[in-house]
Amino acid sequence: MQMVDTAAAQFGSDRGRIFVTGLSAGGGMTADLLAGYPDVFAGGVVDSGLPARCATTQAARLRLPVQQPEPHPKQWGDKVRNSCPGYGPYERRHTRWSSS
Repeated sequence: MQMVDTAAAQFGSDRGRIFVTGLSAGGGMTADLLAGYPDVFAGGVVDSGLPARCATTQAARLRLPVQQPEPHPKQWGDKVRNSCPGYGPYERRHTRWSSS
């Protein structure tokens, strides 16, 4: 967050138009940033990364492919909501892509 704050201050960025994206491990970091700082980022894209808060240690990350049972969608959502206690309500945003 220090990097985001520094860059926004240095370049005079519009704070309402700050986005984040990441690939692989950076995708996992992106998911955590979006969950932990929903008031900072206007949006983001996770490419091939882990969901927010799905693993908090390296050992837990290695167990993910064989973890049973998989958490219920509400449990995944609770992990995100608990990343930033006191923030809310989280917006539900849907983007629909069309081929036309």
